[in-house]
Amino acid sequence: GPYNEDPEAIHFALIQDKKWFPDESQTQQFLDRKPRTHDIEGLGIQISGWTGFTWNHFGPDSLIRLALVYDAITSSDDPLWRQASLVISGSIFEGGDSALDPVVRLIYEKLNLSDRLINNNGWLFKAEESPRFQYLVMPDVVPHPKCGNNRQVIDPIWPRHALLPVQRALGLLDPDLPQPKYIVFAARSGGNRSVKKEVEEEIMEAIGSLLEELGSPYEAMKWQFSRSGEHTLSISKFTKILIGPHGANLWNAALMPPGGLLMEFNTLADVFTNEDCRTYGYSVANAAGLQYALIETKDFGYFEREMSPPVELIVEALRDFLTQE
Repeated sequence: GPYNEDPEAIHFALIQDKKWFPDESQTQQFLDRKPRTHDIEGLGIQISGWTGFTWNHFGPDSLIRLALVYDAITSSDDPLWRQASLVISGSIFEGGDSALDPVVRLIYEKLNLSDRLINNNGWLFKAEESPRFQYLVMPDVVPHPKCGNNRQVIDPIWPRHALLPVQRALGLLDPDLPQPKYIVFAARSGGNRSVKKEVEEEIMEAIGSLLEELGSPYEAMKWQFSRSGEHTLSISKFTKILIGPHGANLWNAALMPPGGLLMEFNTLADVFTNEDCRTYGYSVANAAGLQYALIETKDFGYFEREMSPPVELIVEALRDFLTQE
């Protein structure tokens, strides 16, 4: 279930002969469609039905779907799982509009999964050239009951510690890994959900003053999006606290070791109760084993710019977290 606290109690559902469409005749038309250029023996695992070739969608969605089956496809004694293909909605080739982001490509490489990827050219059951497997799995959990009602994407609440298998494979659980040292403000350089420049400066100054007051060993830094996978991973694996507005930079929390804090500038309604609410920040924190703090930002909007999150609430949340360590 979505609120399972036991990381070992993650189950899979093997889907065979599934009725894919509301009307059975439509299902049969789909199965009978000719010519079929991608009929494949064995098991296919659909992990990115939501433009998972970009980090902003891969981080809070595809990576966690992958984590739910990672141990099975790398360690299972069953050859069906060990030889399974991963169905992605981006291109495995470099260049082009749907090429994998460098961060996404690097993660597949580090997990030794690059040779398992198959591009389905879009949504699994809508694309004309979708691969049809003998068996199919799409890792998923119960969706949030309110979110996504007026959008195609139905937002889940991922299980607590769902990312553990991937965190382990990326070395984030290595006992010899140095302790995290960064408090990262994940800024957005203009565009939707950007923070006013003067407020960004005020936030950084306030964090610095708090660290000095507490005698804290952490180092505050401002992060702008990087196209370098190695750079992104090298910063994230040593990050203790990640702060920022809803968006791709904040999903770097998926690459943090457990035990840290994700702080999101948003509103309670926009995260949890509106029809268009988006639970990604809370959900990534849950999957990564992080604490989550929501900074209620009155002028927040998914398409708003120049926002002003309340600095005093940011400092209060930081103080609470740092003094409880």
